[in-house]
Amino acid sequence: MPPLTRSQRTLDKKPSEQELFNEILQRLSLATEFTEIVYSNIQPELGGLIYHSLLKHEIVERQVYNDGLSYNSVSKVLRVTTIPTELHNAHQRWATSTAVGWGVTGLFNPQEAKLLCSEVGTTFEGFTGIYAGSAKEPDFFLARRLEKFPSIVIESGCGERVAGRAEIWRRTATGISSNTITIFPAPAPGLPDTVDITKRQLFGQAVLPGQNPNTILQLDFQDLRDIATEVLMKRMNMVPA
Repeated sequence: MPPLTRSQRTLDKKPSEQELFNEILQRLSLATEFTEIVYSNIQPELGGLIYHSLLKHEIVERQVYNDGLSYNSVSKVLRVTTIPTELHNAHQRWATSTAVGWGVTGLFNPQEAKLLCSEVGTTFEGFTGIYAGSAKEPDFFLARRLEKFPSIVIESGCGERVAGRAEIWRRTATGISSNTITIFPAPAPGLPDTVDITKRQLFGQAVLPGQNPNTILQLDFQDLRDIATEVLMKRMNMVPA
């Protein structure tokens, strides 16, 4: 993982919106490398205001990563990530080329391809329940076109917690499940190295007539490994771990 400058601050007392806004802008203007700025204990009424104010500022538009601005009303964390390396965008190439491959191999027909939406940097709000007031710009997502929320979200780790591996989280009828897949080094033969999803999981109730909702669509981590290795060796003069 390339070097990361990480700044974390827990607010013991409530600053004014303008004070916090100005402090964040100052830190952003001084950033010259891949940087993550994290503020904890930001109350929802302040977090939402700061998020929307930053979203419109020219420094944020210039300095902040595609999904580099988020506020979680449950954890009360405001996160700003700036100036990513090319490696942190490798997953976008991976997911896009994978979706194209689904069409080339016949897993998708032209109508399904038109129904699929893939984007970066789109802001999602309108969360309900305990997450009301939260806002998020996913790194990359796949969704049925015009759906309110994405079916699949891919995030590139900005800290050290997921370095070298992928964490796969799924919402199921019984709750949240998770597992991990090692990216570097590659797992031993026979160990899981793909994420399998169905058309039902991708399109929900909008699976087209005549299509099998249980058709498996794979995201192959060897393809991601190949892209990441290319970026590391040819663009960054580094080697995989």
